[in-house]
Amino acid sequence: MIGCYGVLPARRDLLYQDYFQCLVIDTEEKEELTIMERTIRHWYKACKHAYRSRYRQWIRAKIWDSVWYQNYRTWRINFRSWRTRQGWHRSIKKARIRLFERAYLKSGSSSVPGTREWLIEAEVKYGGKIFGVATQSSPLDPRGEPETLVSGGDRMLHQGYANHYANFLEPYVQNRGERIVICEVGVLEGTGLAIWCDLFPNARCIGLDIDLSNAKGNMDNLRDLGAFGENSPELFEYDQFVYSEKQLGSPQGNRTGISAMGGAI
Repeated sequence: MIGCYGVLPARRDLLYQDYFQCLVIDTEEKEELTIMERTIRHWYKACKHAYRSRYRQWIRAKIWDSVWYQNYRTWRINFRSWRTRQGWHRSIKKARIRLFERAYLKSGSSSVPGTREWLIEAEVKYGGKIFGVATQSSPLDPRGEPETLVSGGDRMLHQGYANHYANFLEPYVQNRGERIVICEVGVLEGTGLAIWCDLFPNARCIGLDIDLSNAKGNMDNLRDLGAFGENSPELFEYDQFVYSEKQLGSPQGNRTGISAMGGAI
């Protein structure tokens, strides 16, 4: 049944005519019915579009162009500018992220080390996402900024890399007792190093960064949170814009190594 509401025999169709009268059409005239139905649909869409356009014009004349609405828009713009200067939006954003992370802080968690859940819980445990950390930049950096504000501690949960880390680390986690070498380039405040030291207690964990002041200043806080109980990292200053074998040396030797750069293995 096309174009009409009601209960009628299945072998016949209905066609709307003027004044909502219905005419029974045999199945042989379905083509004409389809043309009429398309015409009605196009007419309905045109009327709907015209109604919306006139409604918007009425709203614009009654509200948008009124004096009180213009005053309200001016006040809202000024309020947002003032709120930005006061830093409200940053505080609200941090509060939302902390509430989101609290769901993963499970007391007495039984997650298996190296799994997605374990990696997320460890990252959140050691501080979670951090904002606006001032770090020294390389003099060879083409951006030419002596100091930049960066964020970190968000690779597992917020950026969604936990699954990729868990899949890649699976063969290494099965032999956690082996002596391997893990090198992370860009440690910021050391959250990643705390995760690797907990996950591989017998590994040699190396952290490279051009500015180690943030990581060294956060070591005591990480220890208070339970990090570095069985293993401790080695920190070295390194400028990634300078290629030098003397800076890196050969930390791996003949042993298995894992390299983590920029928050991704």
